[in-house]
Amino acid sequence: MIEILRGDKKKIERTATAEKGSWICATDPTEEDIALLRTHVNFNDEVLASIKDPDEIPLLERYEGHLFFIVRIPKQKPSKDELEHTTAPIGIILSDNHFITISSQNDVIDRLKSTPFKTAGIPAVLQLLLVTSKTFLRYLKKIGAELYSTQEDLERSTENKEILQLLELEKSLVYFGTALKANQLLTEKIARSKKVIAKEENRELIHDIMIETQQALATNKIYSVIISEMVAAFGSIISNNLNKVIKTLTVITIILMLPTLVSSIYGMNVHLPLQENPHAFALILSASILLAIAGVLVLWKRKVF
Repeated sequence: MIEILRGDKKKIERTATAEKGSWICATDPTEEDIALLRTHVNFNDEVLASIKDPDEIPLLERYEGHLFFIVRIPKQKPSKDELEHTTAPIGIILSDNHFITISSQNDVIDRLKSTPFKTAGIPAVLQLLLVTSKTFLRYLKKIGAELYSTQEDLERSTENKEILQLLELEKSLVYFGTALKANQLLTEKIARSKKVIAKEENRELIHDIMIETQQALATNKIYSVIISEMVAAFGSIISNNLNKVIKTLTVITIILMLPTLVSSIYGMNVHLPLQENPHAFALILSASILLAIAGVLVLWKRKVF
């Protein structure tokens, strides 16, 4: 799907034609969409292959007539069989006339569409990088909430489910940290251009991007350390919880063993005391209950439970 937008610092709106200074946004593009994009900028198959590569790292390359960027963005996958929080590449083609983005459906593009910004030149690329860093921070807050929720479950758990959830979150943080560092290097590469930093607008955007990225990296590192410590600590907690369950079952077994012993003895096919007594059942039952109570009192006095 292709959308054409045009904006400045005050507003952004959709337009019918791709005039100079427009943003052409291609989301999950078809072959027809790619052909339409090539009528505006003649990019080669190598560019398209880089965008389709899910493991492509952030880069900046110069081609005749346009600049080509790859930025890694955070993405949440709806499928339970996949890692929930991961990253994906977004391709940016910047020509003299158009700012073109090519990607799958994602929150960064959705947020960018509602953000007034100048949809032309390097400022458009910098604005996308800024929104990307802010989206990383928003996703990290979600991971933090999931982390503390999992912590509460772990305190009562005797299974591996919560530990596996922590490992999934840790894997997401590895992807996030790698993407943030690579995006930071891309920003620094853009900032080395004298033509870019000559404009105060660009310098302010670069400064904001670096601050947001550093904050996201710091948050990412904190959560990584917390998860590592939690996995180690809660491995012992799970073992301790399991020991408590086994202890409870052992106590119940001991208490039931005493009346079971009396019942087993009187189940023998031999002559036994009280065999002819009409109240034998009641007496044996009472003795079994008293032995069970005595067992409970002895274990309680020894502070077994």
